Amino acid sequence: MVGLDTLTLTGKELGIADSGQAMAKAVVISRDAARQGAIITLSAHMPNFDSPNEHGTPCISLVLPAPSL
Repeated sequence: MVGLDTLTLTGKELGIADSGQAMAKAVVISRDAARQGAIITLSAHMPNFDSPNEHGTPCISLVLPAPSL
């Protein structure tokens, strides 16, 4: 079984800046695994919207009130 995340297709998980190259690499990985009888899965990793590193804006803190602990 080989699992690919949608971020693989953008290059983020492969360390590839060009999305076309990332897609080509994902195809190579998938085809090689399938030839060996693997099941290929695709998942979607949702970004951490509270992390400024993901989108530049801490979205959660703009929408939800601060926790009162």
